[in-house]
Amino acid sequence: MTTIDKDLQQINREVVELYQNGEYSEAMELATQALEFGKKFLGSRHPITTTSVNNLAILVGKIGDPARV
Repeated sequence: MTTIDKDLQQINREVVELYQNGEYSEAMELATQALEFGKKFLGSRHPITTTSVNNLAILVGKIGDPARV
């Protein structure tokens, strides 16, 4: 596992923690950054990047799409 993999996994864990603590806007911002980071450095099909996609989808399902507000 590379440093980039470990970094993105840590970011994804932080997103989950923020979500669990009800800090949805902070989680949304970090999840968006995690997705961009994953796509840039690991590729969009990498399993850790897809975890970022899933985290973001869960947040959008919970609070809605901030781009539409």
